[in-house]
Amino acid sequence: MKKLILISVLLAALAAPLIGEAAVPRGAFRLSFDTTFFRFGVGEREYDGREQNFDAATFGIGMPSYGVGFGGAVTDNVVIGGRLTMGLEGYDHYHQDADGFVWQVLPYVEYVFLAGIFRPFVMGILGFQGRGDLDEMGDDSWWGFTAGGGGGFHLFFFSNLSLDVTLAADYTVGTGETPRNQDFGHWRFTFGALVGLSGWFG
Repeated sequence: MKKLILISVLLAALAAPLIGEAAVPRGAFRLSFDTTFFRFGVGEREYDGREQNFDAATFGIGMPSYGVGFGGAVTDNVVIGGRLTMGLEGYDHYHQDADGFVWQVLPYVEYVFLAGIFRPFVMGILGFQGRGDLDEMGDDSWWGFTAGGGGGFHLFFFSNLSLDVTLAADYTVGTGETPRNQDFGHWRFTFGALVGLSGWFG
């Protein structure tokens, strides 16, 4: 027990100089890179008076997409910015592999708590996303408006570099087209985890 207390005190002493430096200053510019670690989604599409439900889960770094973000700290706690995601999403089409192109444009507002090495945050997002088919075998193409939110934390290694972990949920509603040129309406709900790095400049 004494050893545990001693180690804790030593770690706190080592971290103390960094805690004061890790606060995000007002006016700082943020550049971030991230990737999906886990994602689960459910939804429904409707065409010709029929409804079709679907669900999907994805695991693994880099699947299904990578994102880059830009933002600015308007106060010591509020960051406003946007995130662009692009990537490939594989799927099975009659037992043959096929690919689709997925994208997201998601402006966000983030409120960051505390001013130390560990900085939790909550966020809201509002934007749009979609999917286009890249294979002659064909699959649905769609797009829609997206709203959602989430939270997570920034773990600062240095005063201007953080590891970011985010849990977020979003709801999308929009339109799409089947390979047979049939229009459909759809909605989808997704929940996922992102990991990434951010540089804070200023």
